[in-house]
Amino acid sequence: MRKGEEMKTMREKFEGLEKIKDILEEYKSDVITFDDEKDEYKATLYSTFIPEYIEWLNGAWYAYKEQQKKIDTVMQYLDNCERKIELDKNHILDLLK
Repeated sequence: MRKGEEMKTMREKFEGLEKIKDILEEYKSDVITFDDEKDEYKATLYSTFIPEYIEWLNGAWYAYKEQQKKIDTVMQYLDNCERKIELDKNHILDLLK
């Protein structure tokens, strides 16, 4: 699981997405805030539509994090493959000497 600065950076990227940015700009921090401790968005002022936005934001945030985990796994796999190819290449070059 990501911690501290990595999570903050990931959330900043998430909040920079057009639809997310529009919602957060419209309702500013006086209506919708992020609870770092719970890792979720919350409403500071309730009206009939705010809970729906909060549920949608938290669902989108969860999906974004899950997607990033998969991307991280693929990138790690590719890095491992690249290292293995380099080791194999070096081994072959050593055999040819």
